[in-house]
Amino acid sequence: MGKTFYLHFDKMPAVKLVTGMKVKVHGVGKGNQLTVAANGNNVETLSVAAATVSGAQNTIVILLNFIDATIECGNSSVNGLMFQNTASVNTLYQETSYGNVSFSGVVAGPYTINYYSTNTCDYGSWASAAESAASAAGYNVSSYNRRVYVFPKNNPCGWAGMGTIGGNPSKAWIAYCDLADVFAHELGHNVNMHHASTPTCEYCDVSDFMGYGGVGFRQVNAPHKEEMGWLPTGKVVLATGNTTVNIAPLELYPSSTALPQALKIAKPDTAEYYYFSFRRKLGFDSSLGTDYADKANIHRYKGSGSIQTFFLGSLATGQSFNDAANGFTVTSLATTADYVTLQVSFGCASLAPMVTISPASQSGNAGATLNYTVQISNRDSSSCPATTFTLTPTVPGGWTVAVSSPLALLPGISGSATLTVTSTLGAVAGNYSVGVSVSDGVSSTHNGSASATYAVNVVDTSAPTAPSNLVASSKRGKAQLTWNASSDNVGVVNYCVWRNGVKIAQPTSTSYLDGAVTAGATYSYSITAMDAAGNTSGQSNTSSLTVSKGGKP
Repeated sequence: MGKTFYLHFDKMPAVKLVTGMKVKVHGVGKGNQLTVAANGNNVETLSVAAATVSGAQNTIVILLNFIDATIECGNSSVNGLMFQNTASVNTLYQETSYGNVSFSGVVAGPYTINYYSTNTCDYGSWASAAESAASAAGYNVSSYNRRVYVFPKNNPCGWAGMGTIGGNPSKAWIAYCDLADVFAHELGHNVNMHHASTPTCEYCDVSDFMGYGGVGFRQVNAPHKEEMGWLPTGKVVLATGNTTVNIAPLELYPSSTALPQALKIAKPDTAEYYYFSFRRKLGFDSSLGTDYADKANIHRYKGSGSIQTFFLGSLATGQSFNDAANGFTVTSLATTADYVTLQVSFGCASLAPMVTISPASQSGNAGATLNYTVQISNRDSSSCPATTFTLTPTVPGGWTVAVSSPLALLPGISGSATLTVTSTLGAVAGNYSVGVSVSDGVSSTHNGSASATYAVNVVDTSAPTAPSNLVASSKRGKAQLTWNASSDNVGVVNYCVWRNGVKIAQPTSTSYLDGAVTAGATYSYSITAMDAAGNTSGQSNTSSLTVSKGGKP
């Protein structure tokens, strides 16, 4: 109990882990290291920590020396970088959050901890040692919900910084005390932001300090501002149809402009959103690169959660972004100092239909007729016209098949047809594939198919063997019958009891008590067996008895 483990995944985890989550994991442990497969099966989320994304962030920064290495920055320079300078982490967050977030606190140390720069990258133990040293120096470390540990560049870790995603307290480790945007980046993780990426590079959206460090201070992108709740809902326009909208610079405080500051368009094929924003060289964005400045920036993001954002490109005046799969085009019509004008045009986006057959499997004897339901869903965008789908059935050779066709469907609408299949009388027992292919005869995009199973039953023509050793005896004024069981290639389901040539019962066991008899009368019995296919055996031996009086033989 109370032991700390460091999790390692073989690739990006299937679930997004946020510091403060309670999770149950299954992996291979060695010392204080736990290796877990990132396949979504070995991590179970038990609870999720809440994020703090507004207000003053009470922060302690603890400077560290190793026994053999000294931190390169002094206390006052780090204090200025974090809290006091005109351009500090504090003023950067105030600007990019539109005044929602600030950082205040103290810088403690430097303290020499009992570790060498040549040891392993045991950042967890370094943090514990740092907090112990600061506490011994009189700091109330537990009163700070943001904790930053800064250590020499000469270290075994191989990274510039690292931070917990959320957490209370959150923790950040800084290996380059002179790179201001590394502080901003790791504290960005602490307030729940993930990396600013491109589709091919996890850190390569350098319009956002959640991209690569060492670039300098700059603001965060539109998806991050919406994720954090800094960009008011009313400043984000969700386009669902043709529209033209003016988008104000993202750097402006929302209260200073009547215009929206982000355009958002759903991306249904991946359950994401596109974000269009206008970036200008204002404030901390004054050094923004030419890939971003004075252009409409395009990002892709899930719309919520501590997951990566993706920069896709930017639009200068006259340029367009087209998503054929989702059926829309965004064109930058004009750019001024106050806004960019974007035109959204939705067209027809043709998608493959969804085709299903139910039931997935059913059975019948050779020659039986079975019915299946074929359902087709038209997945085209709403701007598309109706599509007439032709259904072509596929069955084994010689079988009979019928299906209703064609089927006209509007976008977003589903329809069904009945597939009727009759196997041949000579069909051998086994599983056969039946199905349909779907097309509209115009676009290959509308091609689709689905299949199901027709199981031809095994035909049982073998009768059970005749029951044997039938014995009839009188028992308390009744006739007690017992016999030996029959055998069958599939299985016996019941027996038929014959009395004086008339069937009187169908027991499933190998005994029967006949109470419908008269004392002093003589009866003759025989037994036959029956299987599930109705095949009946020959008769057993005949056994006769005279029923005794008084209930005794």
